[in-house]
Amino acid sequence: MSALDIETRDIDLVVVTGAGASSQMGDPAFPLMKEWRKSLQSHLVKEVPQFADLVGLNEDIDGPEFERRLGDFLGQALNFTSSADLVTRSIELPFVSTTMNHHAVSEWLAHFGNALSRLSEEIYQSTFNEFGRNNLFKSKLAEESYGGLLRALNIRPNETMWALATTNYDHIAEVTLHLLGYSPFLGEDRVTGGGAKFRLNAKDLSKMAGPYRTPVFHLHGSIGWFLGSDGQSYGLDSVSRYDPSMGLPIMMLPNLSKDYGSISVITELWNEFRSVLRRARSVFVLGHSLNDDQLCTALGQDVGDGRRIAIAQVTPNSDGPLRDRDELDLATNLGVEYTPTIVPINFGHPIQEVTTKALAEWQRRMNTL
Repeated sequence: MSALDIETRDIDLVVVTGAGASSQMGDPAFPLMKEWRKSLQSHLVKEVPQFADLVGLNEDIDGPEFERRLGDFLGQALNFTSSADLVTRSIELPFVSTTMNHHAVSEWLAHFGNALSRLSEEIYQSTFNEFGRNNLFKSKLAEESYGGLLRALNIRPNETMWALATTNYDHIAEVTLHLLGYSPFLGEDRVTGGGAKFRLNAKDLSKMAGPYRTPVFHLHGSIGWFLGSDGQSYGLDSVSRYDPSMGLPIMMLPNLSKDYGSISVITELWNEFRSVLRRARSVFVLGHSLNDDQLCTALGQDVGDGRRIAIAQVTPNSDGPLRDRDELDLATNLGVEYTPTIVPINFGHPIQEVTTKALAEWQRRMNTL
């Protein structure tokens, strides 16, 4: 079903956030892609120095190249682990040189497999270190920033029907929404007296949208979410150290070719997210580079009309280089009819007049639809 088939747009707004929305809220600041690459590289060199170079990180690569190299490494490591037994058994085939030492090859495979596992574990631990649920953030600044933006967008607690989606692993947005009087719900089913462990259930999350509840979609997963050995997804409230016995962390790590169908709860989140997009009267993208084909496809197909979309351009003075060409390029990248609106914003500081004017103009534009 395309956006053009949707007649009922009963959700006033969907806010989509990326790393730029959380970066300045961290205490210290959460790293953007370039800073995270440096942090991860430093962590690997310290913890697994003899193998860190396998990931291919260096000081000269940019954010997209960091995503590509890390994604390639994780994919290759997974393929190696899954095929190690096949390599060992292939030594017994008749066309293999008899000079090969079966024991030596098996031992090498075991040691190298362990090293790859250690590298993968340290990559997850670095992510936990940077974005963990227990990490401090500037709650007052977050309240002022989100509160000011939501007021400028006419989003009121217990009045407005809206949703928030994020590609961030952190929980700043939903914690802040709670502090502001909204009622965010992530699909984390907690039972009173059930302890720190809880069930994840993203099915029907879109149906939670209403004046008294705001669905929050962690599109790339979250710190503290795991896929257990039994195939069931679950969450833990307080996790500072990654332990492989917890299961596979449900986090889509940087990768230009993410497999969103590899974990059922991620698939469900995307299905539900696209459902609210099709019902959204407007979509505001904050702090996201849009270097995500899946997200761009969803915005293009499920929103359709670019006039319903505003893209925040985060700039220090809220007066970035706005040009008609920028909006035309966005329309092309998203594949939408009509151009989206670019809204200059200095998120993490009081909303400036140039931002409120741009938001008001965007809302007037939508009122003509």
